[in-house]
Amino acid sequence: MQTLNVQEDTTGQALVAAGGNAESDTDEFRRQSREFAAALRNAGRLQDEVCHPGVNHFELMEKFADPDHALVRGILQQMGIERRQAWQPD
Repeated sequence: MQTLNVQEDTTGQALVAAGGNAESDTDEFRRQSREFAAALRNAGRLQDEVCHPGVNHFELMEKFADPDHALVRGILQQMGIERRQAWQPD
């Protein structure tokens, strides 16, 4: 097993999102996500670790289109943008 290393000069916080159960994603992918989140947490760089039941790591990308989804809300929070201030195309 490879040890994850978060660079000390890394700045900013990370949001780790993963599928939430065995029906939606593989045990190995979920293990890797937990390990990555733990390495970020140990380095003081983890904003949040979010589990999305029923969604696999490919389907998570589809959630970017939903401004009310927890993943999008977490990203906007990370950027310091409130939901009502979210960018709207012209």
